[in-house]
Amino acid sequence: GDTVRPEFFDADSVEDGVLILLARLEEMGYLAPEVTATITRRDGHELAFSWDSKFETILPRPLEATRLAFRARPGVRYYYDRIEFAGLEALTPAEARRYFISTEGLLRLRSTRVYTPARLNHSIRNLRESLARRGYADARVERAGLDRDDNTGAVTVRIRVDQGIRNMVRSVRTEVFGTGEPEAREIRTNRLNVPYSILWEQDFIYGLRTNHYRLGYPDVAVSLTPLERETNATSVQLDFDAIVQIGPRVKAGQVRFEGQRHTHARVIESRVSVEPGDWLNPLEVEQGRQRLARLGVFSRVGVRYEQTNTVHRDVTYELEEAETLGFSVLLGYGSYEQLRGGIEFEERNLFNDDELREMIEN
Repeated sequence: GDTVRPEFFDADSVEDGVLILLARLEEMGYLAPEVTATITRRDGHELAFSWDSKFETILPRPLEATRLAFRARPGVRYYYDRIEFAGLEALTPAEARRYFISTEGLLRLRSTRVYTPARLNHSIRNLRESLARRGYADARVERAGLDRDDNTGAVTVRIRVDQGIRNMVRSVRTEVFGTGEPEAREIRTNRLNVPYSILWEQDFIYGLRTNHYRLGYPDVAVSLTPLERETNATSVQLDFDAIVQIGPRVKAGQVRFEGQRHTHARVIESRVSVEPGDWLNPLEVEQGRQRLARLGVFSRVGVRYEQTNTVHRDVTYELEEAETLGFSVLLGYGSYEQLRGGIEFEERNLFNDDELREMIEN
């Protein structure tokens, strides 16, 4: 629907607008901006107030403004001029800099090298996570020094890295147990020689579960425990034991949909590929749920399972149709039974980039 303009702006509204504008300027690399708000009161009298990044100006209260205008003086824009690394061996300096700036292209544009304290902290975390994925679980990355030229905006930052010793997965022994089976029905050992990280562990467990999901074991459980840990001069060699409890094998029973009122049944059914009698794969059920959610007509899409007998499990998609507030959905069918949909979304931000540029004095 249409946005209703308030009768007047109070002091809280003005200060909120200034805070958002200052934050947006800082995200763009302007760390010492000044924002001026020109306020027209109900009696026509104009007041002007200014704020910097400290945000120390407090407006008088009560305040009722019929007109409000912002002007931003951004000041110098800060950018990375140099990024230096000490103690980093797993990555080249050029590779590491990609976590701090968006490109290493021929053009050294300041817009791709924006510096803010928040961006620097985020980049340090990303570099630390990258080293962890490469097997350096105990790697430390920290800022060793920072020089900032307040006249030009040029920033030189020095990053100190302590990689620690590398953890490698030497082997994984996988034991597969059926329901109620005291002995493993399958035992295999894989020699991997890959870097160890929490992400590797999660991916390995996910892979084992996925393989059994496809075979109709929706309740499969996987545990991964270390067996051996051997340290040499350059790395820690890890051996793991993976225990797989596959659970019962299950087929899909009835596939139902609950809660739809206006959406055509064929639209819903076409998004779900699970068929009665198929081996029940939770990933396939989840893909159907995501496809239904992407239709844009439901505020919530859930899944409920019901065991009907020892072999079959019914799948019910629980649907909640969104209220027609803020968007409208037009549904119909053409000659090829294809969904015709028109979804109108309205997104309003207090300041978009074009409006922000208009406020900034060059």
